[in-house]
Amino acid sequence: MTRAEAYGSGYLKNCSLTVECTVTVFKNSEDNPLLSSDLHNHLCELLRSGAGADITFVVSGESFAAHKNVLAARSPVFMAEFFGEMKETTSACVEIKEIEPAVFKALLQFIYTDMVLTAMRWKVSR
Repeated sequence: MTRAEAYGSGYLKNCSLTVECTVTVFKNSEDNPLLSSDLHNHLCELLRSGAGADITFVVSGESFAAHKNVLAARSPVFMAEFFGEMKETTSACVEIKEIEPAVFKALLQFIYTDMVLTAMRWKVSR
């Protein structure tokens, strides 16, 4: 509403506009669906599906698709390896030795979701 419209509207009393509103205060973010985030669910699905993955880790013959940007955002080591001065490789496939596939899977789950998940379904390419 423009100033001219406000003056002609009848809403102004003594050149003042009064606005009435209701404010709701939530004590816990769980009480407010607008504040609770499901980002971890979306990132978990991104990891599970492998959609848009730009790097593959091979661990004891098992392949794990991942996203360099997500890994770099969550780990200074990955940030340096993929985008920094210690950038080791531009390869889209990295072999990881001396770690079990289940442990590496749990590491990726934690990086993507900030949680250790136990019942995540995977599609592992061989």
